[in-house]
Amino acid sequence: MPVSSEFQDGIFVVTAAGEYALDDLVAVVTNGYSHPNFAQTTPLLFDTRRSTANPTSDDVQQMCRRILGLRPPGHIGKWALVTGKDPLRFGIGRMGSLTMQSLGVPVEVFTEMDPALAYIRRDRMAGPPTP
Repeated sequence: MPVSSEFQDGIFVVTAAGEYALDDLVAVVTNGYSHPNFAQTTPLLFDTRRSTANPTSDDVQQMCRRILGLRPPGHIGKWALVTGKDPLRFGIGRMGSLTMQSLGVPVEVFTEMDPALAYIRRDRMAGPPTP
């Protein structure tokens, strides 16, 4: 399947590969919201390194609005996107990130998985603040 998801160490990971319908991506994400492992603090990590889809800016904006419109109330988990090093993929990712940011949800964009995972895990590993 071109779009899949799984929970890895408490992170909801959505992977998109090849060509896929944006409706499929939205469905996978929104179905994940109802999974028993999805909590208010669950981070989301989108891995599009193997994607060949070329959505328009309108497609990206609509997809972001749909994903956020169905997000559980009170969700505060971090969002990150790994695009790979292709400038086109990175640009599409930044377009999505800016759309999400304009809707009130910051999304960090990375070209490699390790920095994205470090970003997602930062603060989660620190535990509660000390008085």
